[in-house]
Amino acid sequence: MYINKTVKEIQISDIRKIYEKMQTYENTINMSLGEPDIDVPEEVKKAVAHHAVNTRIKYSPVGGMPELRQKIADFYNENFSGKFSADNVLVTVGSTEGLGSVMKAIIADGDEVLMPTPAYVGYGSLIKLTGGTPKYIDLRENEFKLTAEILEKHITPKTKLVILTNPNNPSGTTLPKEEMEKIAALLKDKEIYLLSDEIYASIVFEEYTSFAEYWEKLEKKLIVVSGFSKSHSMTGYRIGYIITNPDLQLQVKKVSQYNVTSTSTLSQYGALVALEKCSDRKEVSEIYRKRVEYFKNELEKMRFKCLEPKGAFYIFAGYENIDRLKNMKSLDFALDLLEKTGLAIVPGSTFQVEGYVRFSIVHDIPVLEEAIGRLKKYMNL
Repeated sequence: MYINKTVKEIQISDIRKIYEKMQTYENTINMSLGEPDIDVPEEVKKAVAHHAVNTRIKYSPVGGMPELRQKIADFYNENFSGKFSADNVLVTVGSTEGLGSVMKAIIADGDEVLMPTPAYVGYGSLIKLTGGTPKYIDLRENEFKLTAEILEKHITPKTKLVILTNPNNPSGTTLPKEEMEKIAALLKDKEIYLLSDEIYASIVFEEYTSFAEYWEKLEKKLIVVSGFSKSHSMTGYRIGYIITNPDLQLQVKKVSQYNVTSTSTLSQYGALVALEKCSDRKEVSEIYRKRVEYFKNELEKMRFKCLEPKGAFYIFAGYENIDRLKNMKSLDFALDLLEKTGLAIVPGSTFQVEGYVRFSIVHDIPVLEEAIGRLKKYMNL
């Protein structure tokens, strides 16, 4: 029977392949998935349990509960210099559904989407499913630092969308404010959307700037995507959102409605409490910062070259100057490491960068110490 050619060509991501292969081994350490180990806040769990028992859970309004949409707008206004109302916000089934619905709303056959590397694995497949073409900006020669000048060189008449992940997955790096200002100025008068994926914006280790700060300059073309999976460990709740101009929000809402009908009502009750009672994630950020700092220092002792993480909970580490590893493809390295030590990591090829691997730092220090021990043993150190 016929299967859509694009769907047939798309592969399950290597992240999931590594994770599934990990299930066949014993005594493994999972540093592959971006699954926070810090629990969902108690206030959120209690609120969800209360409503599950005491409230009849009906369909949510399309686009999300009005009170949650307003609360999200308030959160971005208070924390990230936004100037939003509920009309700017669309609640989605996780940030991934938000990404997919946005792309279906604005990308047509032949449109090109620009992304700097390293780039989150999910973007490319979502773009292809709309008929668009992913175009990656190789930043290796500029130490993986995007500038407005480099971005401008890659813009063509077919460019419809630029996707920036800030903080970045897989590297944890953030965009300098001066470059964000230049990028906003570059795109201001172009018919190109800017999608800022800010799912890790609440997990940062120093001062952070959201593209929401440039809302007035980019009002008709800015799309912010975020959610609660990383900030509040609500991965299984599948609750995210987009923020954009009301006209585009309406168009994306149409796509979202026919994809998912509406977002989980029960999860939205949890998200409301997450913003009302525990929106400040500084304590959680500090836990991740200490873990990342420890693991990065240990990797650098082994001569890995790590990008400087300033948020999220990842380390993107290059190994091309390590004799034991330099001739290995990143997927081969990840699979061999898993087979011989039970340590699961993600190959850099997943993010369009060879010679690097991603470590997900979602464990307490004792587990990270064990992971370092296994890595040293693998490298005969």
